Amino acid sequence: YVWGGRGLVLDPDESVRRAVGVVFERFNIEPSAHAVLRWANQSNFLMPTRERGSSEVSWNKLGNLRLNAMLRNPAYAGVYVYGRHPTSKEVVDGEIRKVRRRLSDPAQWPVRIEDAHPSYITWERYMSNQEKLRQNTVQPSAAGRGAPREGRALLSGILLCGRCGRRMSARYYSYSAHWSYGCYGE
Repeated sequence: YVWGGRGLVLDPDESVRRAVGVVFERFNIEPSAHAVLRWANQSNFLMPTRERGSSEVSWNKLGNLRLNAMLRNPAYAGVYVYGRHPTSKEVVDGEIRKVRRRLSDPAQWPVRIEDAHPSYITWERYMSNQEKLRQNTVQPSAAGRGAPREGRALLSGILLCGRCGRRMSARYYSYSAHWSYGCYGE
């Protein structure tokens, strides 16, 4: 996006718009953001970068931070939001500190204006992408599918505890080629 006379507009450079569109198309095809990065590296895909206030475009490899920022930013769905990361002052260990939270539920965002500017994806696609990202998180307590991890254990990332329902982790032993599954929920 670039700043137009009355707000954000799509970049006037067709190659820049196409590259951004390709990222979202690839994320629809691939099972995870990591798979998009793998594809980008294998195909030598370059992502445009425009320095603030400059008309110069440089083309660089697509990195993890840039990809996640794109996939999580509702601006690409044409939505203006404010207040996704509110800060508050709280007492922590006897000191007043600023604490920044992340509101992942759009219903909690104080300001959300749909169709505020042209979009690359629909709001429904954005929400679908957020669910896909959430499902691919690797957290033992998460309710998502999880992503397969390295190691010999075939059920790593998909096995659920029969007692508490949380994700079980593979435990590897350095003295042998054996492993076991363990639950950290209880």
